[in-house]
Amino acid sequence: MGCSAEGGTEAFIKINGEDSGVMSGHAYGVIDVFEIADPNCKNYHKSHRFLKIRNPWGYGEWKLKWSENPDYADKYLEKLFPQIEAYYDAEIKKAVDAGEEPPEKYVKGIDDGVFLMSYKDWRNLFCNLFQCM
Repeated sequence: MGCSAEGGTEAFIKINGEDSGVMSGHAYGVIDVFEIADPNCKNYHKSHRFLKIRNPWGYGEWKLKWSENPDYADKYLEKLFPQIEAYYDAEIKKAVDAGEEPPEKYVKGIDDGVFLMSYKDWRNLFCNLFQCM
């Protein structure tokens, strides 16, 4: 699956004056879609839905909420990162046990073009979804 945002200029999209790190008119691969329960919400069930996205250029990533950007990571990504790692560990084990190719684990700290994005932000930014069957 893949996605793209409106426009054909391949310019970085700004949200509330901030560079999002995502380019308009550029295609991105959708690698995974998953949901993580928020362990910090004890009184009610709250979860976060994410997409794992790849920039095919191999560099350039989402820079806003849930990104590795230091302005946001401590507030969001760092708090749920143990649960995200546990999700990928479980998915890898499930695939290996079934004799299937395991998914790539999300690795933070390198600009490899792979990033996580909340479903809400993805829905508000991207307008095209491509699926090959």
